[in-house]
Amino acid sequence: MPDRGWNANRISHRNFTRGYNAGPWVRDRHLGKGATVYVLDTGVNLKNPGFKGSPISFGHNFVGSRGAGKTNDNDNHGHGTMCAGVIAGDRHGLSPEAAMVAVKIANDLNRSACDDVVAGIEWVLQQPGDNGMKVISMSHYGFTGLPDVSTAVGKAVDRGLHFVVCAGNDGRDSCRVQPSNARGVISVGRTQDAGGREMESTNIGKCITVFAPGTRVPTLSAKNIDPNYKYFSWGTSVAAPQVAALIANRLSAVGTQKPAQIRSWLQETATKDQIEGNLQGAPNLIAYNGIGS
Repeated sequence: MPDRGWNANRISHRNFTRGYNAGPWVRDRHLGKGATVYVLDTGVNLKNPGFKGSPISFGHNFVGSRGAGKTNDNDNHGHGTMCAGVIAGDRHGLSPEAAMVAVKIANDLNRSACDDVVAGIEWVLQQPGDNGMKVISMSHYGFTGLPDVSTAVGKAVDRGLHFVVCAGNDGRDSCRVQPSNARGVISVGRTQDAGGREMESTNIGKCITVFAPGTRVPTLSAKNIDPNYKYFSWGTSVAAPQVAALIANRLSAVGTQKPAQIRSWLQETATKDQIEGNLQGAPNLIAYNGIGS
């Protein structure tokens, strides 16, 4: 299996000084097998050859049947494929053996309505299998309407599902943003570079669980699927699915876990005190797979 980008190096090394250069990705044999990651987003272009080697599938489209937001099952925006590209596949995926399911909750403008998001969450809960082996990765935030998204996320966690969300990119208090303020959710901020400096634009505050690489992260494009095409992404949107992948790998290694157990593992294992700047109460933690050195 080939090495991954700098982000994979960062989360598998305590002290990482390679900048944005690729290098050794330290991992073990547990790469997500037995776990399922549901990507709630704009859909995923499953035809991208970068997903080769992973069990990927389409789940359901919750925005395809009504009004101005009507859309087909494809990822016509690209945000969902970008998020999925750091979870699945043999090119950039950090959990290539996990089953990945695309659940479309956002339209072609990357806009998501509260009712579609809640319907997507409920659909995942209805799928067969142990909720303790399911992970939702959702990089949408800022909901203000009804039904209340944070309430739905908290209820899903109560039912044993592991729920990872992006903290947001506005430099705001994460506790004032849905769904980072949901009960039991894993909210992911982003670091800027190999040194761990946090970007001004990442949301921060006490509702953050952990930080992960969120600058110049190599991933997959929905529109250009040429194997030689290099595509990079920025933001908490690409930081969150990396943490979802780490969780899938952990579940693959130890079996079903309660959300509180995974949250404790993430924070206890994380690399500590390497982020610079005022985190306004957020823990100074960078996600780490617990395997590297």
